[in-house]
Amino acid sequence: QKIKFSKIISTSSVLLFLLIFSSCTQNLKDSFNLLEGNLFWHQKKYQQAEMKFLQTLNASEVSQNKITEQYAIYGLGSSYVMQNEEVAALSRLESISTDAPEELRFATFYNIGVLSYSLGNYEKSIQSFKDALLINPKSIDAKINLDVIFFYFSF
Repeated sequence: QKIKFSKIISTSSVLLFLLIFSSCTQNLKDSFNLLEGNLFWHQKKYQQAEMKFLQTLNASEVSQNKITEQYAIYGLGSSYVMQNEEVAALSRLESISTDAPEELRFATFYNIGVLSYSLGNYEKSIQSFKDALLINPKSIDAKINLDVIFFYFSF
């Protein structure tokens, strides 16, 4: 059985929150760029999504908008995965802050688990799925993926 890669998390509610509570024009623009990148990603226009996420990342670093920055990093990682750039994706995902929102940290650990598995780093994959389950112990997909690794590879 193949390990599933989680779809990019639904950022609509987070983006709505960011749009409603943005205190400046730059935060609003960053939120729209993030939303546009997410839309491109769901349309399978991964290079366009990558560009929007890069724009958002650069702008959010300047404006010091840490939440938008973390979602942009995740979006970049997800875009790289879909373009078969697993090493670049893993590098981006590993740079997500431990202060990132909980749902983003879960998705990050989950996807690091999938990427580590596909790159042959089974121990890291196991640890990443365990970390994901610490955040969301009800995740059936994370449990299944962890069980698959244990079934095929005993350490």
